[in-house]
Amino acid sequence: MDGLKEMLRSLLREEIQDIRTDIKDLKRSQEETRVDIKELKAGQDRMELKLDNLATEMRSGMNQLERTIKEHRVVIDLLQSGEKQETPKIRHKF
Repeated sequence: MDGLKEMLRSLLREEIQDIRTDIKDLKRSQEETRVDIKELKAGQDRMELKLDNLATEMRSGMNQLERTIKEHRVVIDLLQSGEKQETPKIRHKF
């Protein structure tokens, strides 16, 4: 009977040791997952910042393009009115 008890204790110790090892592995894996999530969040923050900067840059470019088109429109209108009149008045912006 003592032999059976000792064998069961030995099996239980092995099982408990395996469970402890599994728990340690899970904790390590959980920590690695936390680190990965932190890195993903940091990457997401960088991407959001870059996207915001790109949107700002695009708006600025569109505003510049609109201003240039308006200036060209003025010149085109002056040239067209010059065809109707002999001496068009051109104003220079400096």
